[in-house]
Amino acid sequence: MGNLFGECVHEYIAAEIMEVTSERIMINIFWDIKTINLAAIITRIGHITRSMFAETVELLGSDHNHLDIIEKGFEVQRQALLARRAIKYALNNSAVAHKFNFSSLELLYISYIIYFFGMIGQYVLKLAKIVGESKLNQFADLLNEVSAKAELKLLLQRTADYYGKVVDEYQKPNKVSKFIFSEYTDFEASIDDFRKKNPKLWAPVLGEYLKLLIFKIKETEFIMISMENAPK
Repeated sequence: MGNLFGECVHEYIAAEIMEVTSERIMINIFWDIKTINLAAIITRIGHITRSMFAETVELLGSDHNHLDIIEKGFEVQRQALLARRAIKYALNNSAVAHKFNFSSLELLYISYIIYFFGMIGQYVLKLAKIVGESKLNQFADLLNEVSAKAELKLLLQRTADYYGKVVDEYQKPNKVSKFIFSEYTDFEASIDDFRKKNPKLWAPVLGEYLKLLIFKIKETEFIMISMENAPK
């Protein structure tokens, strides 16, 4: 019954489980779109996704369960959908847009940032599933490749650090003025090298997800810079 209930809750865009006990389950449902705080949602998505990165890195060196990461991935999707729904409403309702204290152009940029953050959460989730289920599928050889696993862990941690810097920059009053990615000019080459040295099926797949991650993080940076330089 618990799983069925959880699946039902996931179908609500604006619902969040607040408390679960043996006797009751408390859910907070946002009926009034005007009460939504976009900045708080972005902060929450960034916090959850960082946690997903950290737990996925841990999976590569332990027998931790990846199911918690999956649940956090669902939460990122819910929050992203909620925020985009609020932005769409605001773009068609000037009073709500005024409450958000953003121009229409800024709301458009924020919608892209939220979309990219949601995609980043999905890619981390896919990586976690591959690693977490590796004992049961075609990626089982991942567990036996000690040096490759260590290299993958380093690449994933580096991706997590890059994402963390972008999230931190977003929280600052003045957004980035240059690409943080300039610190990672050799990053994609490192991923390609990892894939070449480990031609087995799991390495190209994991490498591709890493590339998708850094591409979306880089796109987020571009939008942040565009938003900072947009007419006020």
